[in-house]
Amino acid sequence: MQLIVTPVYELNELSHEAKNKAFSDFFNSNQYEYEIYDIYQTLNAFCDIFDIDIKEFNFTDTISVYYDIIIGHDILEMKGKRLISYLWNNYKNDLFKGKYLNSKSFEAIPQTKHKYQYFKEAKRNKKTFFWCTYRSNINLENEAVLTGCYYDSSILEPIYKILKEYDPQTQFYELIDNCLYSFAKSMHEDYQYFHSFENFEHISEINEYQYTENGKLI
Repeated sequence: MQLIVTPVYELNELSHEAKNKAFSDFFNSNQYEYEIYDIYQTLNAFCDIFDIDIKEFNFTDTISVYYDIIIGHDILEMKGKRLISYLWNNYKNDLFKGKYLNSKSFEAIPQTKHKYQYFKEAKRNKKTFFWCTYRSNINLENEAVLTGCYYDSSILEPIYKILKEYDPQTQFYELIDNCLYSFAKSMHEDYQYFHSFENFEHISEINEYQYTENGKLI
């Protein structure tokens, strides 16, 4: 048996050619696949809520969004106070959730429960229990309300803005269009930055990556 010792290097210690090799491997890796999964989870949740049939949604090399809204024209053309009332009356529970108060676990869901308790089944050490969260019905928050991912706030931002800052001109279909296109633009910028050399250097540093002399990640 032979023991072969291979010197390892930090990214900033590599030659220009080795750095390019390491960056090329990073660029062509599948690390961003996890982000893409979360992005489409948010997109699909948004489309389900607003009855949107998404035809095409690209944000990597180019931005392209094609879709149909399965809602009547009388609603699509709503604007001003009518639009705000419609959003609040029909989508309040999708856009907001009660502020988190506390939590507790139960062996079984009680027969009598408070209407602002939310139960989720969980398992630990082969035992099943129910994790209960208590949320306020008065104090509302809008953080990650679609899927629990921070991308949720990005796609919903135009809606939160119009609810907060009254706009008498924007119609419902324009609002949905703003949501989808601004989301695609934001994801495009995120995708481009993720695959930049600047981000590659940052990831290598915070993860303390080590490379062989020719730039192969250990």
